[in-house]
Amino acid sequence: MNSMSNHKNFKIILIVLTITSIFSVGFYLSRIQYKTNAESIHPQNYIELIDSTQIPTLQPENNINLQQTVNDISVTVTYAKIIPSGIEIGTCFTTPDGGEWNPGPGPIVLSDGKTISPDEFGTIRETQADSRQMGEMCNFIKYRVEDLSSISIPFKVAIKFLHSPAREMYSACENLQHRLNTSPKAYGSEIKMECKETTDQLVSPTVIGHASTISQEEAQAILDEMAGNIIYGPWEFTINSIQK
Repeated sequence: MNSMSNHKNFKIILIVLTITSIFSVGFYLSRIQYKTNAESIHPQNYIELIDSTQIPTLQPENNINLQQTVNDISVTVTYAKIIPSGIEIGTCFTTPDGGEWNPGPGPIVLSDGKTISPDEFGTIRETQADSRQMGEMCNFIKYRVEDLSSISIPFKVAIKFLHSPAREMYSACENLQHRLNTSPKAYGSEIKMECKETTDQLVSPTVIGHASTISQEEAQAILDEMAGNIIYGPWEFTINSIQK
C-alpha cells in the first residue's frame, strides 16, 4: 500500500517539475526575445539606417532668408548639394494659375565675384492652381563645375523671373483661357475674352465681358498681365551650407 502511495506521489512531483521547467524555458526565451527587440529599436541602430544624402534639405544658418516673396510669388530654396557634375539647387515657388511655369535661374555668384551659369533644370513635382488657391512648382537647377575645390561658401543664387510657355496640348489662346479659368486672382471676375494669336505663340486678348464688380480697365489689366507669360523677381538667396 505504501509502495503504491509513494509511486503516486513520485508521478505528481515529476509532473510539477516538468511544468516548472516548461515555464522556466518559456520565460528565458521571452527575455531573450525582449532583449533582441529592444536592441533592434535602439536609437543608435535607427539613426544608422538614415542616409542623410537622401534627404535634400537645407537648414538656414546665420539668419539667412531662404524664402522670399516678390510680386505675390513666394520662392523657397529647399536644398543645395554637391553632385558629380557640380552643384544642384532645389527650389519651390507658388504659381498664380494653371500654366506651365518654369524658373529663370541666375548664376551662382561666389564670394570673389566669379559666377557659374546654370546648366539645366527640371521638374521635381507640380501642384496646379485651381482658381481657389495658388499652385506650387518644385524644380532642381544644376550648375556645372569643373573644379569643385574652387567652390567656397557663402555664395549667392537667384531666380530672376518665372516664365509660362503654352502647355503642349493647347494653342496659345487656349492656354491663356486655361490659365484664366484657374487663376485665383481672376476668380469671380467672369472675364470673357476675344483672343488672337500672333508670332512666337504670343497672344493679343481683348476683354468682351466681365463681372460688374470690376471695371473694363481692371479686367483688361488682369488679362494683359497674364498674356505677358512672365513674372519678374528677382528672388535672391545667400547659401551658407551645402550637402556633400
